[in-house]
Amino acid sequence: MSTRRALTILSTASTVVLLGAACAGQPTTEDPSSESVVHVSADYPDYGSTEAALEAADVVLVGTVESSRERVEYPEVDDSGTGLENPQSGVDISDEDLEEMGVVTTVTTIKVTEVISGDVEVGDSVEVSQVGGTIDGVTYIEDSTTFIEEVDSPELLLLLNDFGDGDYDLVNPVEGVYEVSDGEVEALPGSGVQPEVSSLEEVRELTE
Repeated sequence: MSTRRALTILSTASTVVLLGAACAGQPTTEDPSSESVVHVSADYPDYGSTEAALEAADVVLVGTVESSRERVEYPEVDDSGTGLENPQSGVDISDEDLEEMGVVTTVTTIKVTEVISGDVEVGDSVEVSQVGGTIDGVTYIEDSTTFIEEVDSPELLLLLNDFGDGDYDLVNPVEGVYEVSDGEVEALPGSGVQPEVSSLEEVRELTE
């Protein structure tokens, strides 16, 4: 079984890695009396500087939001090799286990208005996936994630991992997305990020 973006089983049905983000498979409700909000914990790479995050990105682009949707993604099972080479080897994953390991994501379609680095072109539409969203009346929240579609900015600067077929995710939820207005760059409100750049021109210089 596969998805457009590979989810890798680490050991058991209770743990999933989503593109470098470790997501606990047994999320907890926000309020014991409520079944409508579920918190999902995640552990993302921390680059510590804008330059390091830019270097880690496969694609750096400026774009605008076209649309968004939610989907559930399931892990790709690879039982090849030995147990020493591959933790999935010999693990019997049932359909029920896979269903439990599904991760709710929000996929935002971005129209590319400028390519700073990477293998995309102006005018392309790329899909950027983020952990969380609402499906079947249940809202899944990853606390460090601000959904791209909710950012109030004319344009966005995105630092992306490329997983092929126009499918991407942010290098991490806070260092991977910035507001852009008239060529000026700012971190998302409340993100705690202090970028060393304040303009797209400075971003271009760092990626040369």
